[in-house]
Amino acid sequence: MKQASFEQAYEAEWLALEQTVGLLEAGKQRPDSEQLDRFAERYRRLVRQHALAVDRHYSAGLIDRLQQLLQRSHHQLYRQRELLLSQILYFLAVGFPSALRRQARYFWLATALFYVPALAMGAWCYVQSDAIYSVMDTASVAGLEYAYDPSTEHPGRGAERQSSTNFEMLGFYVWNNTSIGFRSFASGLTFGIGTVFITVFNGVMIGAAAGHLSGLGFNEIFWPFVSGHGAFELTAICISAAAGLMLGAALLLPGRRRRVDALRLAAMRAVPLVTGAALFFFIAAFVEAFWSPADLPAGIKFGVAALLWASVAAYLSLAGRGRDAA
Repeated sequence: MKQASFEQAYEAEWLALEQTVGLLEAGKQRPDSEQLDRFAERYRRLVRQHALAVDRHYSAGLIDRLQQLLQRSHHQLYRQRELLLSQILYFLAVGFPSALRRQARYFWLATALFYVPALAMGAWCYVQSDAIYSVMDTASVAGLEYAYDPSTEHPGRGAERQSSTNFEMLGFYVWNNTSIGFRSFASGLTFGIGTVFITVFNGVMIGAAAGHLSGLGFNEIFWPFVSGHGAFELTAICISAAAGLMLGAALLLPGRRRRVDALRLAAMRAVPLVTGAALFFFIAAFVEAFWSPADLPAGIKFGVAALLWASVAAYLSLAGRGRDAA
């Protein structure tokens, strides 16, 4: 390919890349992760184009132009990646816990909606073995008992998943946990009624399972298994519910704003909570898939669980304190 044809083929790309780099250098553009990926792809294309120009001995002016654009693009690409990483770290260290503390009333309301029914149902199912059948059918109860029977080879898994690997269980837990959180959040659009129902329902079901299995004497399997990942999973359920309650409150009590404007503002404030809850769900899934089924003494399991619960409490109550945004 002659130089003129080469320049004609790629000139539009170079101009677009020069414009993007110029905006980045001037601080007029802050790309998100998707835009950064596209920028990286354009940079890789430019690397190949520059190599072709050198290999074909095109003019020094063209090679120098591409070389300078390469250097500018390389600098901005890695600078933007560093900025993106710093934004992620800031969100984890300050943004998420601060956002949750600002919405503490919704979090504690969600926590009450979850734990009060869980404790009440757990106590009932513990003292009355057949109480669980008021919320679960016979097949579900049988599957639950099988999963945590001391003779079960892989605790926590139903019969249909006994042959699944830890990585397969990780995928299952991620999908299952995040779907619960998303439903809790999205159901806030029903004026909060859906969120309240899902939160109470989850509390009832989890409490029923815990009380029933404890009453059967499966404590040596059940509690060491669930105590670790519960720190992240149960907290994430409450955080997701808090985000849903924020949407419901905006629709019920919009104040002087139009409902659509109040909802938009509530959704913006809820996004950090939903994002943080998703992270907690992922951590819970990882712990549940790899740590919870580990064949270790119960004392070690409970010790690690206590550390995880204390860490979650300290992180959400103390992280970023003093740097909280108004």
